Amino acid sequence: MIKFKATGPTGREVIGFGLSAQNIGRLKAGLPIHIYGAEWNTPFDVVILYGETEEQLVRMLRKGGAVDDTTAIIGTTERKTRQ
Repeated sequence: MIKFKATGPTGREVIGFGLSAQNIGRLKAGLPIHIYGAEWNTPFDVVILYGETEEQLVRMLRKGGAVDDTTAIIGTTERKTRQ
């Protein structure tokens, strides 16, 4: 995996991740990728996980205790256009 931090053409800061085939294999095997916020000087960490559907992802997160009924989950595959 590669991680990058850049300034986009609009001047907004962008953090990106490039996943290799090996990373995808690990994700499909149920091994999430954890990126520590300290690497980016941010107050939060990032977790990348894989599921066949959004519903499966929510079930996995509930089982692991990461989300519950009070957690706001934004579950859409639609892309919003920039204004």
